[in-house]
Amino acid sequence: ALAVVNAVDENGKLLSPTKGLIDLLEQRLKSGSTPSTMKHAERAHRFKNVVIPSLNRATNATMNNATLDRPWFDYDSDPRSLQLLFDFHTVSESSQIGTTRLVRDATLRQVNSDAWGGWSEHNVRVIKIDEKSEGCDASPNGLIAR
Repeated sequence: ALAVVNAVDENGKLLSPTKGLIDLLEQRLKSGSTPSTMKHAERAHRFKNVVIPSLNRATNATMNNATLDRPWFDYDSDPRSLQLLFDFHTVSESSQIGTTRLVRDATLRQVNSDAWGGWSEHNVRVIKIDEKSEGCDASPNGLIAR
C-alpha cells in the first residue's frame, strides 16, 4: 500500500483528503448494484478492514522501536490525516506463471520419454495454423508467432 499522511501545502496547512477517498471510506457510494459500485464497495471494505489496520499496526510497531511520542499515523484518532491511499498487489514470476510452466515441463517430459515413442504412433495432426506475425519482425531471432 502507498499512503499519503499529514501532507501540508507551502504554507504549512494540512491538505484535505481526496474527495474520492472520503467518499470511499465514508461509504458515500452510489446506490445500486452495478459492477462499478460493487468494485468500490469491495475496495472500501478492503481499505477499512485490511489496509488501514495494517498501516496502524505498522506505525505502532515503528513507534515501539523508535523514540516517538505517538505513532506517525493513527487512523482511529485522526482519520483526516490520511489524504491518499493506494493498494496494489505484486506477484512473483513463480506465482504468476508457475503452474503453466509445470504443465509445460510435465508435457515435455512425457513426449520426450522413451515410453512416448514417436509422433507417428499417436495420430497427431495439425487442424489449423493461424499466422500471427505482427510485431515479430523486430525479433532478433526472426521468430514467427503461430
